[in-house]
Amino acid sequence: MNPIQQCMKRQHWVLEAWDDRYSKGIWLALSPAEHVEDIRSSTSAGGLDMDTATDFLLRSTLLPIVVESTLERALETLIERLSRLADYDMESKSEWALAVHAEYAYFCSEIDGSSEYGALRLRDPRLGPFTR
Repeated sequence: MNPIQQCMKRQHWVLEAWDDRYSKGIWLALSPAEHVEDIRSSTSAGGLDMDTATDFLLRSTLLPIVVESTLERALETLIERLSRLADYDMESKSEWALAVHAEYAYFCSEIDGSSEYGALRLRDPRLGPFTR
């Protein structure tokens, strides 16, 4: 079973794909279902907040999210990234799974809490999910 299917089965995550309306390519995100809409809408909202959100998502080495020129390439890239994880990381309460949940929760809470245009501020995603 490929790692995307493992995450979907063991974590009960969903796989979402969409075409970027600003010509970046095809987005592919594997995430808990409750975060999909925020992730998707933040990458296509336009303006300064979209740039900040997109930068955060694409700079994160933790999150299972990619943008590629085609759906096939996006699937290959995501499978390749997830294949580097140990099998136990695919379990629902693994350190990796909990960190991904925390990172998506942080991202979505900041997106939802940003009410002023251009006011979205996100920390450097390379610092990890447990820093603010």
